[in-house]
Amino acid sequence: VELPFLQYLEKDIRIVPIVISEGKLSEYQKLGEEIADGFKKIGRSGLFMASTDMTHYESKESAQEKDRLAIDAISDMNEEKLFNVVKKNGLSMCGFPAVCVLIRACKKLGAKKAGLVKYQTSGDISGDYSSVVGYAGMVLW
Repeated sequence: VELPFLQYLEKDIRIVPIVISEGKLSEYQKLGEEIADGFKKIGRSGLFMASTDMTHYESKESAQEKDRLAIDAISDMNEEKLFNVVKKNGLSMCGFPAVCVLIRACKKLGAKKAGLVKYQTSGDISGDYSSVVGYAGMVLW
Protein backbone atom coordinates (compact mmCIF):
# COMPACT_ATOMS: atom_id res chain seq x y z
CA VAL A 1 0.00 0.00 0.00
CA GLU A 2 2.79 2.43 0.88
CA LEU A 3 5.01 1.74 -2.14
CA PRO A 4 3.36 4.10 -4.68
CA PHE A 5 3.51 6.97 -2.19
CA LEU A 6 7.17 6.34 -1.42
CA GLN A 7 8.04 6.16 -5.11
CA TYR A 8 6.14 9.37 -5.76
CA LEU A 9 7.99 11.20 -2.98
CA GLU A 10 11.43 9.77 -3.77
CA LYS A 11 12.04 8.67 -7.36
CA ASP A 12 15.35 6.91 -6.60
CA ILE A 13 14.23 5.11 -3.46
CA ARG A 14 15.82 1.74 -2.80
CA ILE A 15 13.49 -0.88 -1.39
CA VAL A 16 14.21 -4.35 -0.07
CA PRO A 17 10.86 -6.12 0.25
CA ILE A 18 10.67 -8.99 2.71
CA VAL A 19 7.66 -11.29 2.90
CA ILE A 20 7.31 -13.15 6.19
CA SER A 21 5.03 -16.09 6.82
CA GLU A 22 3.81 -17.43 10.12
CA GLY A 23 6.49 -19.12 12.20
CA LYS A 24 8.14 -19.11 15.60
CA LEU A 25 8.80 -16.01 17.66
CA SER A 26 12.49 -16.94 17.85
CA GLU A 27 12.66 -16.86 14.03
CA TYR A 28 11.15 -13.37 13.92
CA GLN A 29 13.54 -12.16 16.59
CA LYS A 30 16.55 -13.60 14.78
CA LEU A 31 15.51 -12.02 11.47
CA GLY A 32 15.00 -8.64 13.16
CA GLU A 33 18.47 -8.85 14.69
CA GLU A 34 20.04 -9.85 11.37
CA ILE A 35 18.38 -6.94 9.58
CA ALA A 36 19.65 -4.53 12.23
CA ASP A 37 23.14 -6.05 12.07
CA GLY A 38 23.13 -5.66 8.28
CA PHE A 39 22.31 -1.97 8.55
CA LYS A 40 25.02 -1.47 11.16
CA LYS A 41 27.54 -3.32 8.99
CA ILE A 42 26.95 -1.19 5.89
CA GLY A 43 26.78 2.00 7.95
CA ARG A 44 23.58 3.29 6.45
CA SER A 45 20.36 4.56 7.89
CA GLY A 46 17.00 3.48 6.64
CA LEU A 47 13.29 3.39 7.17
CA PHE A 48 11.64 0.15 8.16
CA MET A 49 7.98 -0.45 7.39
CA ALA A 50 5.66 -3.29 8.24
CA SER A 51 2.18 -3.44 6.79
CA THR A 52 -0.75 -5.29 8.28
CA ASP A 53 -4.43 -4.94 8.95
CA MET A 54 -5.54 -5.39 12.51
CA THR A 55 -8.67 -7.42 13.39
CA HIS A 56 -10.79 -8.59 10.45
CA TYR A 57 -14.59 -8.79 10.15
CA GLU A 58 -15.75 -8.47 13.72
CA SER A 59 -18.01 -5.94 15.38
CA LYS A 60 -16.48 -2.53 16.02
CA GLU A 61 -16.46 -3.18 19.76
CA SER A 62 -14.77 -6.57 19.43
CA ALA A 63 -12.23 -5.26 16.91
CA GLN A 64 -11.35 -2.26 19.07
CA GLU A 65 -10.89 -4.45 22.14
CA LYS A 66 -8.62 -6.92 20.36
CA ASP A 67 -6.74 -4.24 18.45
CA ARG A 68 -6.07 -2.35 21.68
CA LEU A 69 -4.18 -5.40 22.98
CA ALA A 70 -1.96 -5.44 19.89
CA ILE A 71 -1.48 -1.67 19.90
CA ASP A 72 -0.43 -1.80 23.55
CA ALA A 73 2.14 -4.52 22.79
CA ILE A 74 3.57 -2.52 19.89
CA SER A 75 3.57 0.66 22.01
CA ASP A 76 5.56 -1.28 24.61
CA MET A 77 7.95 -2.33 21.80
CA ASN A 78 7.54 -5.90 22.95
CA GLU A 79 7.45 -8.43 20.12
CA GLU A 80 7.01 -11.33 22.52
CA LYS A 81 3.94 -9.67 24.03
CA LEU A 82 2.52 -9.02 20.55
CA PHE A 83 3.13 -12.63 19.51
CA ASN A 84 1.38 -13.92 22.64
CA VAL A 85 -1.53 -11.47 22.34
CA VAL A 86 -2.18 -12.58 18.76
CA LYS A 87 -1.97 -16.28 19.62
CA LYS A 88 -3.92 -16.23 22.91
CA ASN A 89 -6.71 -13.93 21.73
CA GLY A 90 -7.16 -15.22 18.20
CA LEU A 91 -6.38 -11.90 16.55
CA SER A 92 -6.70 -12.03 12.78
CA MET A 93 -3.82 -9.55 12.40
CA CYS A 94 -2.33 -11.14 9.28
CA GLY A 95 0.97 -9.23 9.23
CA PHE A 96 1.93 -9.60 12.88
CA PRO A 97 5.10 -11.57 11.96
CA ALA A 98 6.44 -8.54 10.07
CA VAL A 99 5.62 -6.28 13.01
CA CYS A 100 7.49 -8.62 15.38
CA VAL A 101 10.54 -8.47 13.09
CA LEU A 102 10.27 -4.69 12.84
CA ILE A 103 10.06 -4.22 16.61
CA ARG A 104 13.16 -6.38 17.17
CA ALA A 105 15.17 -4.63 14.44
CA CYS A 106 14.23 -1.16 15.66
CA LYS A 107 15.11 -1.99 19.27
CA LYS A 108 18.49 -3.37 18.22
CA LEU A 109 19.15 -0.17 16.29
CA GLY A 110 18.38 1.95 19.36
CA ALA A 111 14.68 2.76 19.15
CA LYS A 112 13.27 3.48 22.59
CA LYS A 113 9.72 4.65 21.95
CA ALA A 114 6.65 3.77 19.93
CA GLY A 115 3.40 5.57 19.49
CA LEU A 116 0.02 5.40 17.84
CA VAL A 117 -0.53 7.97 15.09
CA LYS A 118 -4.14 7.04 14.34
CA TYR A 119 -6.57 4.15 14.72
CA GLN A 120 -9.73 3.67 12.68
CA THR A 121 -11.94 0.91 11.42
CA SER A 122 -13.51 0.36 8.03
CA GLY A 123 -16.82 1.18 9.72
CA ASP A 124 -15.66 4.76 10.20
CA ILE A 125 -15.80 5.10 6.41
CA SER A 126 -18.63 2.73 5.44
CA GLY A 127 -20.91 3.36 8.40
CA ASP A 128 -21.33 -0.40 8.90
CA TYR A 129 -19.97 -1.24 12.34
CA SER A 130 -21.23 -4.83 12.42
CA SER A 131 -18.23 -6.24 10.55
CA VAL A 132 -15.14 -4.05 10.46
CA VAL A 133 -11.42 -4.23 9.77
CA GLY A 134 -9.12 -2.31 12.10
CA TYR A 135 -6.24 -0.11 10.94
CA ALA A 136 -3.52 1.42 13.10
CA GLY A 137 -0.74 3.75 12.02
CA MET A 138 2.19 3.52 14.43
CA VAL A 139 5.79 4.74 14.56
CA LEU A 140 8.85 3.50 16.44
CA TRP A 141 11.82 5.76 17.07
